[in-house]
Amino acid sequence: KENEIWVGFQKTLCFSLRKPNMIICGPKCHRNQFSVLQRQSNHKYDKMKINVGKQKGYKRPMTLKKTIEQHKYTILFCLILVFGSILRLVQLGKVPGGYQMDEAYGAFNAYSLFHSGIDSTGHSYPVYFESWGGGQNAMNSYLMLPFMVFTGGKITPLVVRLPQAIVAILSLVAVYFLMKEMVDEAAGLWAMLLLSVCPWHIMMSRWGLESNLAPGFLLFGLTFFVYGLKKPRLLIL
Repeated sequence: KENEIWVGFQKTLCFSLRKPNMIICGPKCHRNQFSVLQRQSNHKYDKMKINVGKQKGYKRPMTLKKTIEQHKYTILFCLILVFGSILRLVQLGKVPGGYQMDEAYGAFNAYSLFHSGIDSTGHSYPVYFESWGGGQNAMNSYLMLPFMVFTGGKITPLVVRLPQAIVAILSLVAVYFLMKEMVDEAAGLWAMLLLSVCPWHIMMSRWGLESNLAPGFLLFGLTFFVYGLKKPRLLIL
């Protein structure tokens, strides 16, 4: 009889380990014994889940602090870019007021090219404008053309200055990647921040003068050259 009780106890123990959330009370066993067995089996079952989780690469959910710490450079990059963009885009068509004479000449050529395909001197889609016996780069006027589509072919101060503002904002991105490649990511963020608040760069980005495009494109070329030393296919850019 004692052997029968012991065998029943062993079967119950095995069943409780397989089904830890169920309590089975047999006629030969006491409820307190099964309560102890259930607690023991639950403890073993929890350990099994933890071990299985570790084996499958289980990771605890990241807290907000850890997430910010892990992505702090990306967050700082976005904040600086938004801040620099605000300084260059807010009231772009009103500040500074009016047109500078070179702005006006480039705008007139853009208007003429949009409507007739010739510049102010009658040349069809030239690469360089004749201006009072001198000349003017044509790229800025060509960059105005896509934005004139949204104004019905009209010239506004915003249309004239928007290409320069976009190039200036992209310059912030370029100087970040340039310094990141040459020094490190922290240096890239510092260079981006300093350029974003530089008065010279802010004023240049709000004035639609064709020569103001030169620093931006020079920076683009230098960035692609530095990256092209490791990836030669970028040298073509």
